[in-house]
Amino acid sequence: SASSLIMSKAVHPNSRQAKRMMRGALRDERLSKKKSLYRKTQQQPQINKLLWFQANMDPDKACYSHPEMLELIEKYLERNDGELDALSDINTRTRNQRPKALREDMLRSQVESEKLLFENGSLRCPDLTRKLTCAYLREWDGALKWIENIEMVTFKKPKKKKSNNMDASTSQDTTGGESPPSSASSTSSSTDTSTSSAPLKSISAFPAVATGGGGAD
Repeated sequence: SASSLIMSKAVHPNSRQAKRMMRGALRDERLSKKKSLYRKTQQQPQINKLLWFQANMDPDKACYSHPEMLELIEKYLERNDGELDALSDINTRTRNQRPKALREDMLRSQVESEKLLFENGSLRCPDLTRKLTCAYLREWDGALKWIENIEMVTFKKPKKKKSNNMDASTSQDTTGGESPPSSASSTSSSTDTSTSSAPLKSISAFPAVATGGGGAD
């Protein structure tokens, strides 16, 4: 502290030099507190993120597989859904309560920003696919000075694959041709052909007319 600094220098407490030293020590102390507070304010979102993952880690897992980590991130992105639903209910019933509306707007903006980062592959989260990171995060006491020891990496949301049914319907639409005739139409056409050929057979079955040279009696 400032008083201990003056005593260590063996300066008379009422001298001008002591007052200058006191003012300098108090200024340095204020600047140090402001710097620490600013740093904590800037890194508070990351602290909150790490605390969430710490609280939601599976105690039976030494580390996570990559698909399991992506599933945990999806759960992290939905962490404010309950509060958003409650705020939306309140704001619908009491439209004049602007502080609650501001809180809802802030949360929705935060959710949209985090989802966009996840889709673009820029969302930073603790690398729980490594045993060392999992072990360290479990033992972390929330102190700001130990944050740098927790390894953070970026994760990207996997793209959804198209279903086979959609592919089949798409290929059927792109053929552009008519569907092949059904068995009923084939039977009908064969029946028509046999019917049309029947008179020819009956004509050939008629008896031949006599072509003798005798005239009519």
